[in-house]
Amino acid sequence: PAWSPTGDRLVFSCSDPRKGSAIWSYDGKKSRVLAKGKYADDISWRQDGKAFVYASSHVEDLYMVVDDVLMFDVDKKASRQLTDGKRARDPTISPDGTRIVAVTNELQDNQLAELTIDQRLLPMTEVNDGTQFSTPRFSPDGQRIAVSVHQGGLRDLWLYGADAKPLRRLTYDMAIDVQPAWSADGAWLYFASDRSGTFNVYAIEMATERLFRVTNAVTGAYAPSLRPDGKELAFLTYRTLGAGVATMPIDPANFKDLGFLPYGPSNEPGASFVRSGEEPLPRAKADARAEAERGPEIVVGLGG
Repeated sequence: PAWSPTGDRLVFSCSDPRKGSAIWSYDGKKSRVLAKGKYADDISWRQDGKAFVYASSHVEDLYMVVDDVLMFDVDKKASRQLTDGKRARDPTISPDGTRIVAVTNELQDNQLAELTIDQRLLPMTEVNDGTQFSTPRFSPDGQRIAVSVHQGGLRDLWLYGADAKPLRRLTYDMAIDVQPAWSADGAWLYFASDRSGTFNVYAIEMATERLFRVTNAVTGAYAPSLRPDGKELAFLTYRTLGAGVATMPIDPANFKDLGFLPYGPSNEPGASFVRSGEEPLPRAKADARAEAERGPEIVVGLGG
């Protein structure tokens, strides 16, 4: 799910085995179909609220399933394909609306690439070691990109510059950290993680580098999106009949403080704060600590 820049609608996609796929819009009271027969992964809004980009899979040459980037025009209620057979996914639009950055795939290597106005994909990284990128997201000031990176057997959150140069590693442990999402003021970075044994939503307070647990859903919570006013969180969760969209009011005062972020190795780019020689927290210990801190299950309101 993804809140519009004005916070008046929540857009998400649903694949129903009975009714097929569709892109939906939720206005806080009722859900309606924006586009039938479409499925949208990783929605990113343009700041004027009139369009959003997303990735979708389709079949090429009879048997190959590839991802491409599309743009949906809200007024026209129509999608326009921006790439064709480029294996491009996870698009994000810069706050000024002038740039689209996506993840491309060639064999086992991912790259961050910029989509030009003439629909060329220009590589911004030169990775050839099997590193995997997912869900890059521009910061509200457009100066940084938060991205989930799988490297050396770990999937952690990183901050890259707007030029896709690595600045620093944010998380460094055995948990799987994915789907970063900024608050509108850039003060918080939300993400999904399995560090408690079940995926839930966590947040990093960027000024203090403290880690907080936001949700505690027994069936899991992932793909977070914060309403621009910072008062409501949307995410996906599992229920009896499959995945569903959930919303809940939030207040940082109610977050569970988990302490400072784990430190990484001292040779990470831009990581001058790192303590040399420390290792990731073993998964068993991380799970035990999270279980000891587990609070009451959240109650969510399902939208759509």
